[in-house]
Amino acid sequence: MFHWGLHPWAIYAVVGLSLAFFSFNKGLPLTIRSGFFPLLKDRTWGWFGHVIDIIAVLATIFGLATSLGFGAQQAASGLNFLFGIDSGMGTQVAIIIGMTFVAVISVVRGLEGGAKVLSNLNMGLAALLLVFVFIAGPTLAILIAMGTTASSYFENIIPLSNWIARGDQKFFHGWTVFYWTW
Repeated sequence: MFHWGLHPWAIYAVVGLSLAFFSFNKGLPLTIRSGFFPLLKDRTWGWFGHVIDIIAVLATIFGLATSLGFGAQQAASGLNFLFGIDSGMGTQVAIIIGMTFVAVISVVRGLEGGAKVLSNLNMGLAALLLVFVFIAGPTLAILIAMGTTASSYFENIIPLSNWIARGDQKFFHGWTVFYWTW
């Protein structure tokens, strides 16, 4: 919960609010460099602004590539568990090719016919999965775990947020920092 709770969403919200504010209120382009306008003024539109946007694009590409790689590994493991399909590199590459093909079709079809359709399909399938697990799974255990997780999160949010005096430095540096950077 700590890794998917308030901390990472706060980071996303800062970037989103910056983009929204400078694009809609100030009429600036919907780019990361626009968020730096109060600091850099007209230099935002020069080479320094280009560097900011290039770094943002590269970070996005690397984040998507990491997500694609992790997703392919997870999907291959799921196929192996369910159907006995080898979860090796060949299966992972096939999954990546399939996901890339779907993404290209989505981009070619545009926002209304591509991304919107995929997003709605994804949300519908997620809702069906949620309802199925809630009904077919251990419903009482799920409800108890939700309460326990929420109370534990709020109980430990301050100690876990302290990056200096944490007892789990190895885990913190190996997972928390990696996850939030990704």
